[in-house]
Amino acid sequence: MPALMDRLFAEQTVYRNTAASSEDWTHAFLVSEAPSSQFDVLVKFTQSHPEVTDGIICLAGTGYGFHGQRKRHWTALEGNVHLTAHLAPRKKIERFGVGFPVLAAVSIVETIDSISGMEGKAGVKWVNDVFCEGAKVAGFLVHTASIEETVASVVLGVGLNVEKKPDLLADPYVPKAGAIREFIAEDTPLRQKKILSTMLDRLSRNYHLLLEGQWSRLFNVYRKRSVVVGREVRILSDPEDGQQEELGSGRVFAIGENLELWLDGVEKPIKKGRLIFCD
Repeated sequence: MPALMDRLFAEQTVYRNTAASSEDWTHAFLVSEAPSSQFDVLVKFTQSHPEVTDGIICLAGTGYGFHGQRKRHWTALEGNVHLTAHLAPRKKIERFGVGFPVLAAVSIVETIDSISGMEGKAGVKWVNDVFCEGAKVAGFLVHTASIEETVASVVLGVGLNVEKKPDLLADPYVPKAGAIREFIAEDTPLRQKKILSTMLDRLSRNYHLLLEGQWSRLFNVYRKRSVVVGREVRILSDPEDGQQEELGSGRVFAIGENLELWLDGVEKPIKKGRLIFCD
C-alpha cells in the first residue's frame, strides 16, 4: 500500500519485511517517531480509499500530533504503547455504535490485567479513559464508517502509558496521569513486546465477539469494570466551542446499554459529556 506508506512515513526511509502473525492482522507499520497522528492518517485514508484492507496496525514509539477526544493533546513518550488499528468488517454488526468503544475499553483493561501485579486494578472512566487508582493510564479513540447497520470501516486508536507518565496539567476531569510502572514492584519486568502481543490478541478476540453478535459479553465486562458506578459525579457538556453547561450531578446508579449514565435525582439518562468525580 504505497499511498498509505507515503502518508504514514512522509519522507522517512521505509524498510519492508514479512513475518508470521495472527490471520487477523495482515499489515503492520512501525515507526520510531511518527510525523503526525497515525489515527488521523488512517481515518482520512480510509475515507478516500474505502477498499482498504482489514487488519492494519500502526505502531509508534513516539510522535507528533497525537490526541484524544476533541483534539485534546496526548503526549507520546518512548516506552509507552501507541497503537492504531483498522478493521473492515463490511457486514452488519449489532449495536456497533457502542460495541467498538466497549471493545477498545475492555481490550485495554484485559491487557493491563495480564501484567503481573496489575490484575483487577484497571477500570473504565466513562466514556473512553482507563484509570488505575485514580490516575489515567490509557485512553482510546474510535471512528466508524457505516451505511445503516453495515460497518465498512473502523479505526481504533489506543494510548497506554507503560513505562512513563506524561507531565500533565491536572484538571477536574483528569486529576493526575499515571503509568503501569508506578503500580508494580520495581523488579517486575515490563516487556513492551508482550504487552503489544496481548493487546492485539484481545482486540482480535473481542472483535470476533462483535462479529458473532455477542456484544453483550463485552458490555457486561465494561459495566463490571466501570469506576463511575456508585460514585458522586458532575457531568458537563463538551462543546467544540462555546460555554459548557452542567448536564447533571448525583450518584451514578447504572450504565445503560447505550453507555448512558443514570444518576440519582436526574430524570433522564445522560448520553454524552465530560465527567468529574465529586467524592
